[in-house]
Amino acid sequence: MSLLEIDALEAGYDDALVLNGVSQTADAPEIIAAIGPNCAGKSTMPKAIYGLVTWRGGSVRVAGGDVIGLAPDLLHRRRAHVGALARKRSPTQIT
Repeated sequence: MSLLEIDALEAGYDDALVLNGVSQTADAPEIIAAIGPNCAGKSTMPKAIYGLVTWRGGSVRVAGGDVIGLAPDLLHRRRAHVGALARKRSPTQIT
């Protein structure tokens, strides 16, 4: 089980599909980054995870639990819990 699992995520704004089949996983102490040109969906991905843009398909799991449709404040609490888990699993402290 990864701390973050994004599988075939599709999301966008109104009729515009911005993310089409995006998949990514991350374990502690990994750091992931989204790199690309303007309008490539770099900021849309976290917005889709937090439910701030229109979700159209795929799944997002944090510490094994599905977070699609979860209210942003509850997701934020889960993210804080995952951060604590990551620090416990990591052999080095990340600051």
